[in-house]
Amino acid sequence: MSKLTTPNATAIQIALDAAAEKVCVNDFDFSVLYHPYSCPLKFLPWLAQFVKVDYWDESWPEQRKRDVVANSLIVHRFKGTPYSIKTALTSVGIKANLLEWWKLETPKPFNFEVQAYVTQNDVTQDLLDRTYNAVVNSKRASDRFVLNLIAQPSNQLYIGSSVEVYEYRQVNVELCIPVEYDQPLFVGNAYEGLAIVEIDAFIEL
Repeated sequence: MSKLTTPNATAIQIALDAAAEKVCVNDFDFSVLYHPYSCPLKFLPWLAQFVKVDYWDESWPEQRKRDVVANSLIVHRFKGTPYSIKTALTSVGIKANLLEWWKLETPKPFNFEVQAYVTQNDVTQDLLDRTYNAVVNSKRASDRFVLNLIAQPSNQLYIGSSVEVYEYRQVNVELCIPVEYDQPLFVGNAYEGLAIVEIDAFIEL
């Protein structure tokens, strides 16, 4: 009987104490469950919920999941700032630059621009969802933004998008191609409800 059990302990208290003692004998370090890079993969969703991760996708690769969990507290601490937005984007594997309203071509308060740098194969619906959700969940509620995707394809470029109702997104894709480009370019839009997606493609030969 351990020192934590009183002399008048009931049978169930003694049994629980004995069971707990067996667990302690294993000397398991529970602190590993609270670290994003040591927590077992199957427990990451619970850790993500614990640190208030705003957007989670079970299909993400393991490293991305761990990065999102690791940066969640930073995103929440500085939420509403450019630093928070860039941290959120970095966590989901998006390299981006932010232009605040006074740096825009037409300065307008409560507006900003996100320039995301991607490769040809990255231009997918998953990338749009990751970028959009990372920005929306870390920006100020009063701010509006324009998303510009800057890609450098090698052969063929396929651009496709589908959006949800009552959302507005604008995607500008700039192609910087120093050599002759003789492959087809495919640009597609999908509309649903009141949603609008704008895709501008610029090819420089």
